[in-house]
Amino acid sequence: MAKMPAGMTGGDTATETPVEQIEVHERMLSTRLEGLRWLKAALEPFYASLDDAQKAIARAGADGHDLRFEGPLRHAATAPSINARSPG
Repeated sequence: MAKMPAGMTGGDTATETPVEQIEVHERMLSTRLEGLRWLKAALEPFYASLDDAQKAIARAGADGHDLRFEGPLRHAATAPSINARSPG
């Protein structure tokens, strides 16, 4: 298993040079970009399959907030289940 950068483990980053700190951030951003590309590749065909009403809901988000800057996974835990049954 790869060694985690000190900054990610709560260790002291004072021993890292500024160049090393930038390299750590570069790797973290690279990993994040890779994840976003993977998510985009999965999301594009799904979003294209939605009708206009469903796209409007997707754009508004489950709780009425714009998700473009917050990310869709942040609200996943609070989104209503499509299988939820109404009481009684």
